Amino acid sequence: MKEIGEQILKESDVAIIGGGAAGCLAAIAAKEAWPEAEVAIVEKASIRRGGSIACGMDAINVVVVPELSRVEDLVRAQMSAAQGILDPSVVRAVGEESFGVLKDLESWGVEFPHDERGQYQIFRQWTARDTAAAVTSISMAGELKVILEREVAKRGVRRIEHAPVTAVFAVDGRVAGLSALHIRQEKFLVLPAKTVILAAGSAARFGLPETGVLHAVFDCPACAGDGYSLGYRAGAELVNMECVKHYFTVRFFNGPGLAPLSHGSRLVNALGQAFLEKGSGGLELNNYMDLFSAVLREYREGRGPVYIDTRPLSREMVEELERCFFTTERPTFKKFFNAWGLKIGRDLIEANLSEAVLCGGHGINGLKVNARAETNVTGLYAAGDVAANATSLMGAFVLGRIAGREAARLARQIGFAALVAEEVEAERNRVMAPLLRADGIPPALLERKLRQTVNQYVDNPKSGPKLRAAETRLARLRHEVSRLKAADFHDAMKAVEVQAILDCADMVVAASLERKESRWGIYHFRVDYPERNDEQWRKFVVVKKDVASRPAVSTQPVMGG
Repeated sequence: MKEIGEQILKESDVAIIGGGAAGCLAAIAAKEAWPEAEVAIVEKASIRRGGSIACGMDAINVVVVPELSRVEDLVRAQMSAAQGILDPSVVRAVGEESFGVLKDLESWGVEFPHDERGQYQIFRQWTARDTAAAVTSISMAGELKVILEREVAKRGVRRIEHAPVTAVFAVDGRVAGLSALHIRQEKFLVLPAKTVILAAGSAARFGLPETGVLHAVFDCPACAGDGYSLGYRAGAELVNMECVKHYFTVRFFNGPGLAPLSHGSRLVNALGQAFLEKGSGGLELNNYMDLFSAVLREYREGRGPVYIDTRPLSREMVEELERCFFTTERPTFKKFFNAWGLKIGRDLIEANLSEAVLCGGHGINGLKVNARAETNVTGLYAAGDVAANATSLMGAFVLGRIAGREAARLARQIGFAALVAEEVEAERNRVMAPLLRADGIPPALLERKLRQTVNQYVDNPKSGPKLRAAETRLARLRHEVSRLKAADFHDAMKAVEVQAILDCADMVVAASLERKESRWGIYHFRVDYPERNDEQWRKFVVVKKDVASRPAVSTQPVMGG
C-alpha cells in the first residue's frame, strides 16, 4: 500500500459529527448564533443523503401544535412510555421548541399537508392514543435532506464528507478536537475544535437481522454505534444502555410496520384473529412494549406468524401510505411489494420484530444530555439518535438546534485546548493498523461473529449467567480486533465500526448486569429478576469508561420525573 497521508485541518469553533437531521440543524443554529464562527460538518457519507432520513420521512412526530396539544402532555406521554427512566427536562425542551422548528422547516420549503379547513393534517401516535401529546403530520416533502443541505450551504458551513470520525479528543475533561479517515483522499485527518456536537445516529447494526445480511437492518445501515463509542471513549456518560430495542417491521424487508396501524389497519395472527383490539381477547396497546410482548405471545402460544391487515383502510389512506412508503420513506419498498405480489389495502402483510437496536430518539438509550444538549464533558454536545431523548425525528431537529446554539455560545467565550500529540498518534496507529497488516481477518467476518453474539448472549431474555457468558465471549472477540485486515480505506472504516459495535455490546452487558429487575417489556427482561421494582430501580444506570478502558457502572436519580 502507498504511504498513508495525514492532514491537520483548519481549526473549527464548532465541529459536528454527522450530517443528518440533527447535524444539519446544529450547523444552521451555530451559524445563526455566531455568523463569524468556523463551523464544520464531518460526515461519513454526504450531507445530501446522509443519515436516517436520506430520502425523507413519512411523518414528523411529537410536534406540540398550539391549541391542539400541550408540552406537559408530551412530557407525561414520553415519561410513561419510558416507565419513568428519562430526563423530563430534555423532553420538555423538545416540546417547547418543536412548533418553532416546524415553522422553520416550512419556511425552507418542507411541505406539510393541511386539511380542508387549512389546519395541519395530524394524528396521534398509535402508542399514545390516550393523550393529546404526540401530534404528527402525515407526510413531509421527499426532498427533506436536499432542502437541509441547501440551508447548510447558504450559511457557509464547511463540509468534510466521506470522512468517518474515529475519535473525539478530550484533555482534562474538555474537548480538544477529533480525528477522521478520509476514504477518498486516503488520509488520516485531525481537526482541532473548541466544541464538538455528536450527531452520528443510532446503533442500527447491533443485532444480526434474521436474513443474515449485515446491512439489511431497519434503521440507517451506516449507523454502527459510532456516536455511542466516540462519546464513551471521550469520557461521556451514557444511560439506559440495558434497554435493547426492537422495531415492528414488514418481515423480510425490515421496513416500517407501525404507520398502517396508526391509520386504521389491525394486527391479526395466523388464525385470522385480531389480538390488539378491545373485545378481541387481546391487549389494548399503551406503548411499544405492549405491542412487542403481544407479538411474542402469539408466537409462543402457537398462533404465529402475525400480519398487518390493511384491508380496513380507505382508498385515500392506501394511496397516502403508498406515496409515503414508495417515494419518501423507502423507495425500494415498492420493489419488495411488487416482487412479493403484495398490495396495501388488499393483502395481509407479514410482520415481525427487527434485530436488536440501540437508539436514543426512537428509544431511550444513549449519551446523557441535559436540556442544553450538554454531556458531562465540557464542550461535547449530543443530539438526535445518539442522545437519550425519546422524541424521535423532532427531537433530532430540536436538540440539534439547541446543541448548535449552545456550542456556538461556548466557543465564542473560550480558546482552543491543545491536542495531546501522543494521543493523536495512538489513535492514528489504532486506525491504520488493519491497513498495514500483512494478513488477517476481514472486518465483515468479525462483525458477523460479533452481531451473532449479540443475538445469542446480549439480547433478551437476559440472566446473570448468560450475561457473564457474554462478557467472556466479547472479550475473546475483542482479542480478535488485533487480527483485523483492511484491504483499503473503506475496509479500515469497517474495522473502526466493528470496534464501535463491540464497545456498545460491552456497555449493554455491563448495564444489564447492574439493573437487577425487569423493565420496558421485552427490552430488558431478566429471568432471574422478572419483576419491575420501582422502589429500588426507578433510576438511571450510567455507563462510563474507567481508567482501564472498561465500562464502569453507577446509578443516578431521575430528576424531576
